[in-house]
Amino acid sequence: MQITALATTVLLILFTTFNTGKANYTCYSSSSMEAKNIRSVYDDHQNTGDFWYRNGSQLVPCTSSSIYSSKCSVCLNNSATPETVLVVLCNLTSSVNLVMEGPNGHISFNRTDCPQPETIEVRGSSTVSPGLTTRLEDSKPRGV
Repeated sequence: MQITALATTVLLILFTTFNTGKANYTCYSSSSMEAKNIRSVYDDHQNTGDFWYRNGSQLVPCTSSSIYSSKCSVCLNNSATPETVLVVLCNLTSSVNLVMEGPNGHISFNRTDCPQPETIEVRGSSTVSPGLTTRLEDSKPRGV
């Protein structure tokens, strides 16, 4: 199960990197109680679809696989003091009017530096991170 999750994460990172040249991440955080009840992240200019929608479950803890595995990830950074909710968006464009919303309406988040992704071991000592692509036959990273 862990190998499947790792392989999925690596493939998502490679897919994002291959399709966009280099993934560009934008991060927001909030330590407010309202933020822990976040329900959706969406573009106010669009009438349909959310970047992220909470399916009723608890927020997952922030890990490299939870943060960098989709177009929009929302997780709980419990290693920060105070505990914060982190929203990570991949390749966000300037035309987006980003809204984070909870049960009582809009939630205020602050733009923040994105956490450094943990490098992911592919084979032996070779690693892949969101800014690199890899030829799977020799697992030697090369810049995009």
